[in-house]
Amino acid sequence: MPLVSISDIHVKSPQDERYQLLLKFLNHEVTQKADQIFLLGDIFDLMVGPHPEYFDIYPEFFTSLTNLVRKNKIVHYFEGNHDLHIKKLFLNLLKKENMSDKLLQFHSGPWTYAIHGKNYYFSHGDELEPGNYSYKIYKKILMSKPMELVISEVAPFKLVDYIGTNASKLSRSKGKRTYNEEKNRQKFRQGAIEKAHGQYEFIIAGHSHIQENIELKGREKSFRYVNNGFLPQSRSFISIDHHEVKFISLV
Repeated sequence: MPLVSISDIHVKSPQDERYQLLLKFLNHEVTQKADQIFLLGDIFDLMVGPHPEYFDIYPEFFTSLTNLVRKNKIVHYFEGNHDLHIKKLFLNLLKKENMSDKLLQFHSGPWTYAIHGKNYYFSHGDELEPGNYSYKIYKKILMSKPMELVISEVAPFKLVDYIGTNASKLSRSKGKRTYNEEKNRQKFRQGAIEKAHGQYEFIIAGHSHIQENIELKGREKSFRYVNNGFLPQSRSFISIDHHEVKFISLV
């Protein structure tokens, strides 16, 4: 069962080169031949709530996505920390297009799946980072039902967009001041080891912005940790077929 995966594109606008990379991925021949497509979060730098304005901003994205569903591809969308509370947005799209929602699956947390006798763990990946409790509290508040209600039913699109854009800028500024790639690489590898715990042969995640395809020794057995990294830098996506992992270039 061939599958493809991508994450952490952080598309900011329709004029963004990152948007063109996203469209290339969705229409790539390898993606078109895959049985399952995994969007592991932070696909957009800001997409929050079921606001229909997103249909007008990114029409090519939604068209490409529905075309995959029409071809009976299973598309998985994992909410990140920049794209969340959007399940209703996509369900409204499918309803408008008179399409079944069975092939478009949303995940607000990790999802596990057995493929040809091996257990896979898919997630956005922020839960793999040890510590960082302030972020985890922040994410819990963002994902809460009261916050979803405010974003979806109370706050207008322009207000959500304004607050979200400024919060994203602040987060990036803070991250640049404290970022250490090698330290983060080791933290996420350790988090993957703790999560594997003898249960999974593959952990596929994003969030760290560090590309990985490495066999790690878990507490009970080895497993493979795969991360596509920050797409504007890696310019590639993950392809897995018969448990063989490849990075496919988008340039």
